[in-house]
Amino acid sequence: MNSGKIIRRGLYCSSLLLLALAISGCSEVQRDIPSPKGQETKETQDTGREPGTLRVLYWNIQNGMWYDQEHNFSNFRDFVAKYDPDVCVWCEAQSIYKSGTSTKMAAKDRFFPGGWDNFAKSYGHLYTAIGGYRLYADDYYPQVVTSKYPIETVLKITETDPSLIPLPDGFDHTKTGPGYYPVAHGAALQRIRVNGQSINIVTLHLWPHAYSYYAKFVTKKTSDSSKIGEGNIQREKEITYICQHTYLDSQFKGEENWLMMGDFNTRSRLDNWYYKFSGDDPRLSSHDYILDNTDYKDIIALQHPGKFFMTRTWVADGNPPRYDFMYASPSMYDRVVRAEIIYDLWCPVVHTGISNYYTPSDHYPILVDFKI
Repeated sequence: MNSGKIIRRGLYCSSLLLLALAISGCSEVQRDIPSPKGQETKETQDTGREPGTLRVLYWNIQNGMWYDQEHNFSNFRDFVAKYDPDVCVWCEAQSIYKSGTSTKMAAKDRFFPGGWDNFAKSYGHLYTAIGGYRLYADDYYPQVVTSKYPIETVLKITETDPSLIPLPDGFDHTKTGPGYYPVAHGAALQRIRVNGQSINIVTLHLWPHAYSYYAKFVTKKTSDSSKIGEGNIQREKEITYICQHTYLDSQFKGEENWLMMGDFNTRSRLDNWYYKFSGDDPRLSSHDYILDNTDYKDIIALQHPGKFFMTRTWVADGNPPRYDFMYASPSMYDRVVRAEIIYDLWCPVVHTGISNYYTPSDHYPILVDFKI
């Protein structure tokens, strides 16, 4: 698999167009939302689809759609129903905080993930599946898949060191070592079957911080300048493990239909014509692994050459980046008939005044239709 290398080295485009959010009809006032300067805005209008397509909707819904939980998730449900996807992949699919606050709620009061079955049925999905879930290690950010088609959970991924699952006397971060790189927010391989065809779906959510997992949970040295940048190593270790145990694993040889999607929390070389980082910038390393070792296709980049799409509403080190990706194997990529970032949420993306929380999320969704 080396076609990714050709794409990686060849796709450096000079033109720039960003489709950004232009929403009205909400009582809240839109504040200053960071966006690349001098770009056009365009609201997503078309919710229709061609007959005979499979529609996949991916979104990091920020703390279990924290923003809409005080409305019983009615706005969220209506948004999903509006686009009528066949498959949804949700990152950060657990309720954590009390409405309008950064105060953790009691486990018994959390609607998600336990409530996904019933909630998914409200927008027409009869099947749900949760991915690898490191709650035992104090992680609250699983991915959940909902679908109109039955879902088979093939693999749940959490620890890169199998000896840590389970520890006989309970998980203890201090029993790990400096080279400990777990798949921090978990991952999974789920499978659906559509019109007699199996489609493998890899879900993930890579580590978000500049420092490593070990620095946060063991050494507690997250502000140590010598540790800054280790987050890139953490993410690359995670994506390497995920790819090697899913798409690149010999046990799946001959299976052609693959999708991989999630919040990668880092940038891709295919967008570097826009970022203009040095060629060896470590922030590109995680996607470099994919481009150099698989033939996965970056759907959004290849469907919209020369255009940049932010999917994160903010970032500390410059303009908002594209952190969210949907990759496809060649056979699935060849079936793409529509691919876009959705910018027409029910309400403007507004900072809440609480830490980095935005409404309704600090990420934008990805919508892709495949001819099936």
